[in-house]
Amino acid sequence: MSTYTNLPAPSPETGLSRYLQQIRKFPMLEPEEEYMLAKRWVEEQDTEAAHKMVTSHLRLAAKIAMGYRGYGLPQAEVISEANQDLANIPQESIDLLVQTTGIKSRRIAPKSISASYMCFASAEKLLNELNWDRSEIEILIFVSQTPDQPIPGSSMLLQERLGLSKSCMAMDLNQGCAGYVYGLSTIMSLMSASKLKKGLLLVGD
Repeated sequence: MSTYTNLPAPSPETGLSRYLQQIRKFPMLEPEEEYMLAKRWVEEQDTEAAHKMVTSHLRLAAKIAMGYRGYGLPQAEVISEANQDLANIPQESIDLLVQTTGIKSRRIAPKSISASYMCFASAEKLLNELNWDRSEIEILIFVSQTPDQPIPGSSMLLQERLGLSKSCMAMDLNQGCAGYVYGLSTIMSLMSASKLKKGLLLVGD
């Protein structure tokens, strides 16, 4: 698929609100319509069909990004990353990926956002919703294959940023796909053995 240079894009000059207004003119596609456009592109290299698919997905990317408000992610950067992917990936590659994996979309954090930053934003939201006394949290485990740096551990940085007690146990686990399961098993075992009442498990990459 060609790279489109004249499409609206969020920028500091125009602002996110202005961008969202600009993309409202592009209609969302029904599944059957999207399939036919993709077929026209694959079989006929129809650039008009490809352009219509890309522009309709601008609104989809924005909708997904806006769903992450409140998690510490800058929406404009997330939208820009998604738009760049949509414009540069060949449609036949997208079709093959969907057919073989079932994955229709992905979320990529901007380079300025780290795993611990996302976990911090999520933990802040969770603790506020639960109305927990942070001084009562006795253990924090951070699980990731992409920590901010080798040392010090990201769990200790999160412990300080979240305002947890200095006596709170902080631990990093280096795990990927099964990270949540390993993290859950570890924190349950430690809490049970040490008779801890409140713990916080953060998993992110």
